[in-house]
Amino acid sequence: RIPGPSGVAEMALSVERPHQGLGIGSELVRRGLMAAQNRMVHSITLSCLRDNRRMRHIAARLGGEFALDLADLSIQVPVPWPTQFSVVQEAFNEVLGMLAAGLARRAAASLAPAALAAAPA
Repeated sequence: RIPGPSGVAEMALSVERPHQGLGIGSELVRRGLMAAQNRMVHSITLSCLRDNRRMRHIAARLGGEFALDLADLSIQVPVPWPTQFSVVQEAFNEVLGMLAAGLARRAAASLAPAALAAAPA
């Protein structure tokens, strides 16, 4: 969500169960915080279920302040000011992501005809 005049934004993410515990959530939060940082957001609000210990652990590492609301947990995470390094790093991550997606798409396209030819008629 784009920050309002308060400089606070919301972040939401979900990692499917088979992919949990691999650092994907931490990386998504890290990249989201970097994007917020480079857009002059000073605080991110994360919401999760009270029993989501993985998200609580990620937020605690980032210095988040926890507030309990019935079954949900609201976490305010401070965001540092942007730096030249954070802007360049975000751009670099975007370029790497586009290259990886292009290579994956190309590999899938090159495998598709071979898979069709190998399939029994």
